[in-house]
Formats: sequence, structure tokens, C-alpha cells
Amino acid sequence: MKQLKRSKSNKSTKFLSQIKKSTWIIIAILFLAGIVRIINISKESYWVDEILTVRQGQATLSTLSLYLKGEMHMPLYIYLSWAWIHAFGTLEFATRIFSAIFGVLCVYIIYLIGKKMFNERIGVYAALLLTLSPIAIYYSQEARLYSMFMFIVLLSFYMFIKYLEKGERKYLIWYIIINILMLYTDIFAFVVLGIHALYILIRNRNRLKEIFVALTISVLSLIPMIMTIILQYSNFDKSDKSWLLPSFGKIILMLIHYCGNIMLFITFLIISIIGIVIYTRHVKNQSNKKNIINNLTLLIIWAIIPIITVLILVVIQPLFNERYLLFTLPAYILIIAFVISQFKIKYQNILLILILILSTCALVIQYQTTNKDNWRGTAQFLKDNVKEGDYLLITPYYHQESLTYYYNPQCFKEIFMEHCNFVTKNIITINIGQNCCNKDTLVVDNNKFGDLLAKDRKVWLIQNREWINNNATPYNYINTQKKLISKHIFDAGFGSKIEVYEFE
Repeated sequence: MKQLKRSKSNKSTKFLSQIKKSTWIIIAILFLAGIVRIINISKESYWVDEILTVRQGQATLSTLSLYLKGEMHMPLYIYLSWAWIHAFGTLEFATRIFSAIFGVLCVYIIYLIGKKMFNERIGVYAALLLTLSPIAIYYSQEARLYSMFMFIVLLSFYMFIKYLEKGERKYLIWYIIINILMLYTDIFAFVVLGIHALYILIRNRNRLKEIFVALTISVLSLIPMIMTIILQYSNFDKSDKSWLLPSFGKIILMLIHYCGNIMLFITFLIISIIGIVIYTRHVKNQSNKKNIINNLTLLIIWAIIPIITVLILVVIQPLFNERYLLFTLPAYILIIAFVISQFKIKYQNILLILILILSTCALVIQYQTTNKDNWRGTAQFLKDNVKEGDYLLITPYYHQESLTYYYNPQCFKEIFMEHCNFVTKNIITINIGQNCCNKDTLVVDNNKFGDLLAKDRKVWLIQNREWINNNATPYNYINTQKKLISKHIFDAGFGSKIEVYEFE
């Protein structure tokens, strides 16, 4: 018996000893990726986009179909998050861990891509850089589709590269399947397919026919949704979209956010310039010169074509936002990983240590900063201070869902949430700007408060960032009718504040 146990132990030890050092490294990196994506994942409240995911996720299937009619995003993430929320609930940790899982998977796939394109060392570098990327961690802790979409995009690129290398049909089939999933996740999938088509035309026409057949099949898979897509975009919200307009300053700011902060941006810029100079000096002596140039071409196209596309589309619909373009982040990281590999080994280690220190500092600051609207704190304050009969006015209208989740959870599951809020808590939406409610729901628009402010009731105004028509803020209007008693400020995302004013 002892000899049998010793034999099993020897086999186990031998198996572990056969695992390559790089495998242990990537396992450690993946473990680290999971840890940094879980830290503080529940610290902040849901902001307006996340609360939409939660509201859709807690709905019945029939109600979800109603929500989807006004949804501009493709449905795959919505249905998957619906199933996830029904299984694990609507708490912040439960919903955000779904994105965190995809964030960790992205780290592994970028390792495989770096290894396949260049070598294992570059794959490890890329995985480590993505692991500690503050912006990648931020969206891995958000209950939205961006982390999942980046994962599917990485898978698409991986199968694309594998097929170009091997030419085997199984990789082409997997490429088509992943592309279909990608198209049903986000409309920017068309840009990814365009990148693949452009690369084939420029650098690898040997696979031109097969790839274009695969792309055609992928796009044709959307036929069942064509009418839905047309209706959705024909009814697209025509309100002010200036915040989505691209500019040179916004592009630079996006790249700084991709790096983590201005210090890392400058560091990466200097490393890239020096690394490119080193590469150009030695490129003639490299046996795989053509392969490296092809792969760098693909990464450069991946990095810049989405930005160019958004700049062109501005005449139709502004779409510039760093979260929409997050799927380009791996391209920049792979380029940086390649550039670092051009230095001598001892300098590579120094550069990695420097980058990891700076990234960790940026990440610690991110953990300590309020990045999302503090509706949890706002709701608790209101619970402690609002008396029965007080009116609550909230503006802009779309923040009512975030407040309701924390302040009036029994109404959050109602289809006509505005009606339920008014009946149970005297919550009134200002500048709703759209049809929303039952006929007996009180909604105020264009500063027409009617007899509301004339009544002998206390009024609480909750506002965040925006104002209503006539260039008059709700505060200015109400302040002419009632007396200001107190003002309370709560942190919010994007450098703004949630303001709560008490009038009587």
C-alpha cells in the first residue's frame, strides 16, 4: 500500500515537473488578473448604464422583449446577463463578476495571440500588461457588455490568425461562429470584420476567397434581425450627442486612459520610439522579417481603423467614446509588448518593473477614486430625512432608475416604475422627454410645475449634471417659489456631483 501511494506521488511530482515555466507564469498572471478585478468590485453604486443591465436582467422574458425594442445594443449580452442575473441576483458583486470573468479570459487570449504572432515572451508581456491595465480592470468591474465584447473580439482575431497560419477548415468554422457571436454582441463587430478584410487585401491575398466567404456568412447571420436593427436605428434618440463627437483632444485623452495616466502615456511613448529605432536597425538580420511585418500591420490596422471609422461616421451619427472602442486596447498592448521585446533582456526586465510600478500606482488611485454616481449614499440620506408627504423631484429623468434601485426597491421591478414611485414615494420626474408612464403618473416637463410648488409641502430636488429647458436649472426655478433649507452633495462619476436640495 505504501509503495502504491509512493508511486502515485512520484507520478504527480513528475507531471508537475514537466509543466513549463511559462505555464506557471501565465497561471500566476491569470490568478493576479482575477484578484485585481475582484478588489472593490462592489464598492460603488450602479450608474445609469449599469442599472439598465440590472433592470433588464430582473425582468420577465416577455417584459425583456419590450425593453429590447428600444435598445440600441445587440441582444447577446442582454440575454446572457438576463440569465446570469436570474441565477445569481442583482447585487453589485453578482452582476459585475460576470464582466470580471471575461476580463480574466481576455488576459489568457491576448497571451495566446502574442505567442502565436511573435513568441511566448511577448505573449507573457502582453498578458501582464493587460492584467494591470486600469481601464481594462475598470470595465471588468462594470455590469455592461464591453469586457465580454473585447473577449469575443480577441477570440475572433485568434481564430483569424490561426486559420491564416494553418489553413485548416476547423479554424475557419470556429472563426465564422465567433464572428456571429460578435455581431450579435455589438454593432462595432462590423469594424472588426472590416479590419480582417482590409488586412487580407493588403498583406495576405492567398486566403482572400475563404475569408471573404466567412465574412459574408457571418454578416448574413444577421438577416433575422435586419428589420429590428432598421427600426431601432430609425427611432434613434435625436437628443444632444455632443458628448459623442470626436476630437483630437478626446483621442489623446482616450490613449492616456488606455495607458492608465499621463506618466504611463509618456513612458509608453518613449519606449515605443526607442524600441522602433532598435527594431529598424536589426530588422534586416531577422529571419522572420516578413511575418513580423505582417503581424505588426494587423495590429496597427486594429488600433487605428476603428478611430478612423468613428471620425468618418460623425456625419451620420457621433459614436466616439472610449468604452465603445475598448476592443482596440489589446492591439496597443500587443504593440507595446513587442516594442519592449526589442530591448536587451536586462533592459526588458527594468522596463517591465517600471511599468508594473506605475500601473500599480494608477490602479491604487483608481480604487480610491469615486468613478460612478453614489446613488447608494444618496438614497440612504433620503431614507433618513424625507418625511411622508414630501415631494421628490429628480432630473434628468434617466437617473430615476438608479435612485429607485436603492431608495424604493419594491418599485424597481415594476414596468411602470415612474407610476409606482409617484404613488408610493411622491417621486416626480422632471424633463422626461418621452412617453413613459401611466396616465395618472405625475411627470413634469419644460418647467411647468403647475400647482405643485404652490402647495404647502417640502420639496427635495435631486439632480446630476444636467438641466431642463429654457436655460433655467430646476434649482433656479424652484428657488423663486420656495425657500432653500439645505444642500447636500454626493460624489458622482465623470468629475460631477449628485446635488440634493431641500426646499420648503
